Amino acid sequence: GVRVAPLVVVPVLLAVSVYPGRFHASPAYIAGSMLAAALFAFGGRAPFAVSLALSVLCGGLLSAEAWGPAGLVPYLAALALAELAASQRPRWQVVTATLVWAACYITGSLFDDEQHTLIRVLAETLSFVGLPVVGGLYMRERFAQAERERRALAEEARQARRDERARWERQYRDEQAELARERIAAAGLAERVEVRVQDYREVAGEFDAV
Repeated sequence: GVRVAPLVVVPVLLAVSVYPGRFHASPAYIAGSMLAAALFAFGGRAPFAVSLALSVLCGGLLSAEAWGPAGLVPYLAALALAELAASQRPRWQVVTATLVWAACYITGSLFDDEQHTLIRVLAETLSFVGLPVVGGLYMRERFAQAERERRALAEEARQARRDERARWERQYRDEQAELARERIAAAGLAERVEVRVQDYREVAGEFDAV
């Protein structure tokens, strides 16, 4: 499925970034990239741990030399953070993972070979940390809203079944009461017997039998 896509996409990114005689990713970068892809692919049941691990790993990849599409690999950490924010995990996990990825992103950016101004670093951090969190939280709310609507529809369906059952039971009781009155009248006991559709516990007054 989608989760294992990095296992295919990452090798492709690394392969198309090889320019013989000019550039190729280092063995350490390739190993780190494949480890990041594996963590993302197989860590769906532990999004918090995966987000932290990818933040540290991808922060290191950011500081390494990469050219072309290979430079996109570290942003798997942003995808993992977005996934965590969209899940129903506790908010403290989202906050913690956000701070860790922000710290790792800033550190990795400052230690790479490019020249970064403070404004550029802050702008990139907002883009690659803030946007995944906002997007993930938006999806979390959408999922929660969909779940609330599903539960409301299910409750409406249950209530409709209860109402229908109650209506049928009232109709059945009324029909049985009318049949009893007819038989009592036919037996000449209409003056001595009263038929009520009523809970016996609510009956007041004196009577011979119920």
